[in-house]
Amino acid sequence: MFRTLSLLLLTACATTIYPGEVGVQSTFGKLATEPSYPGITSHGPFGVRFYRVPTRSRAVDLTHQVTSHRGTLIEVTASVVYSVDPTYAPSLIERIGPGYERELLDPTFRWSTQRIYALGRATSRTNIGERIRDQMVEKLTPYGIQIEEVVLQRSALRSDLVYRAFQERMRAEQQSEQMVYTLRQQTSEAERLVIEAEGQRDAYDILSEGLTHSILNDEAITTFQRLASSPNAKVIVGGGPPILRIE
Repeated sequence: MFRTLSLLLLTACATTIYPGEVGVQSTFGKLATEPSYPGITSHGPFGVRFYRVPTRSRAVDLTHQVTSHRGTLIEVTASVVYSVDPTYAPSLIERIGPGYERELLDPTFRWSTQRIYALGRATSRTNIGERIRDQMVEKLTPYGIQIEEVVLQRSALRSDLVYRAFQERMRAEQQSEQMVYTLRQQTSEAERLVIEAEGQRDAYDILSEGLTHSILNDEAITTFQRLASSPNAKVIVGGGPPILRIE
């Protein structure tokens, strides 16, 4: 029984740090200033925990949407190879926490990628990867994160956005063609009305020139004669002084 308790106590007072990582010891919430390197580390039985920070090279795939200098939305996927300097592990855990990959690596990649594409400096895949790496090194070196390589896997326009842009372009072209057709119709109608008005004006001019006073009197007399031959009683009011009553 005593041996069992001693073994359990010994196990509780020792932690194994494996190769490819370092440990950051926290004792009742206070972080150690020096990392624990691979091997067995002894400590007190209570209030102790270790944050394990990998120091070997790791690759993480990141995908983000960025806007190019032409205003198009591009989906970029890259593999970022990085490692953590062991001496920076305690300050990294203290400043950022164990989620440093999510809190630092991902936003920095997005910022660097957006900057490269917004400035129009994206040429070949190798060139883009190198430029993104340079931007990330500048931002992450003070935290002890060493960016070794950025391999661009995919950089392309989003298919749904391309289809939407194609639809909008077709809709704009159709609206433009409809507007041109409407303008042509309105122009043709205006020309027709002008021609019709000119024809009526010419007809009135011809009539006004041909209808003299004597011709109008002769036409009136002829009309009166036709009415007079009708058997019905009538009163005819003409343009002259007399009013004819015909029974």
